[in-house]
Amino acid sequence: MAPKVINFDSLLLYDKALQKFLARGGWLAWGLVPTGDELKEETTESLWQRFKEQVVRLAAEQKLNLKEVLSQALLTPACGMEYLSPDSARRVLAELKELSARGRKWLASV
Repeated sequence: MAPKVINFDSLLLYDKALQKFLARGGWLAWGLVPTGDELKEETTESLWQRFKEQVVRLAAEQKLNLKEVLSQALLTPACGMEYLSPDSARRVLAELKELSARGRKWLASV
């Protein structure tokens, strides 16, 4: 059975496989919200700008449709959330909620 969701760091090395994966309806899980010490350095805006840059870059370099990439994107926390304090976990989930809302608005506009 082929995977339906891929969590990744860099798929730019796998251009043909990525195109086939998305064409058959696969989803890309973007581990967007850090769960380590770097969370302290991030804001919703910095995370949003990074996500937008990565999506645009991926679409351009892989010759993919931007709407296709966005409509098959899952925004997730980075790995390691189980080690967070309850307050930090709440912050990660709040960031994720805001970023998801922004992502839906962006998708609706393309």
